[in-house]
Amino acid sequence: MAAATTDKITNTRNSARPVTTTVSSARSAGGTTLACASLTGWPTASKVHFVTYEIDSTSTPVSGTQLDCYGIVSGNDITSFTVVDGTDAGNAIGDVVEMLPTAAWGQDLAEALTEEHSRTGTHTDVTADSIVIADAGTLDVDTISEATTANGVTIDGLNIKDSALTTAASVPSETLNATIASRAYRNSAFTISTTDTKVTLDTENYDLGSDFASGTFTAPTTGYYQVNANLAASNIGDGEALIARIYVNGAVYSLATGVGSAAGSDPRINISDLVPLTAGQTVELWAEGSTTITGGTGSSTTFMSIYFVGV
Repeated sequence: MAAATTDKITNTRNSARPVTTTVSSARSAGGTTLACASLTGWPTASKVHFVTYEIDSTSTPVSGTQLDCYGIVSGNDITSFTVVDGTDAGNAIGDVVEMLPTAAWGQDLAEALTEEHSRTGTHTDVTADSIVIADAGTLDVDTISEATTANGVTIDGLNIKDSALTTAASVPSETLNATIASRAYRNSAFTISTTDTKVTLDTENYDLGSDFASGTFTAPTTGYYQVNANLAASNIGDGEALIARIYVNGAVYSLATGVGSAAGSDPRINISDLVPLTAGQTVELWAEGSTTITGGTGSSTTFMSIYFVGV
């Protein structure tokens, strides 16, 4: 961002101590460019605060000639030259130009700090279009009023009370106001065998964070997830059993069993459970039959939905 006269927080050096210099070309009262002998070390990334004053034959400052000023450095010129304090009568060749912490510099800094700080130095509400938090950053604020990005997360209109976003592992990669929510079902024909087998849910109803792949849900963040699953079979025999299991990270977490009540039954088994997951852990629907069974297909028959509840 280029230096501007509206800068409140300003630099005081540029790779080296700024030299004390002199006016190299006279400036008339009201002139907006001050030509200097050298501006080595003077910042160019922000406006600069400085003073000019006359000196007598013994190099003593002449009382009443000091001007408190600001401007923008360009080569050996200070453009946008503005007098803040003092009576502008112009500058003569040989006047001293010195970077100093003027009252105007201090006032600018105070105004910048009190945008989001109280007079005692405590932080007040942050209002910004975008806040970027690095990987290891910690956020503990009262209100985020606009949009915030943290480790790729967009938080829009979210009110955070005494909580922290710590690392990439503890923050989902979705848009939090849209939540973490996925639902997939079996759309193509499949067979339920007599050995426990994963049901590959091949069609998604929705997957807000792209967390479902080939019937496997991978938790993007650590917390509690509501898992709902339904397993259907077609035309099973009287007394034949159908088992549905929820696997978490390759191990059975919960299960339900259904039994055919008559020849040609079409049983449906439902599992509903609240599951704690660590980021990176997986959830899958598995099935087993007492005999080889034809699985039920369609969005309302064999499916699994997962919703992030919270930490």
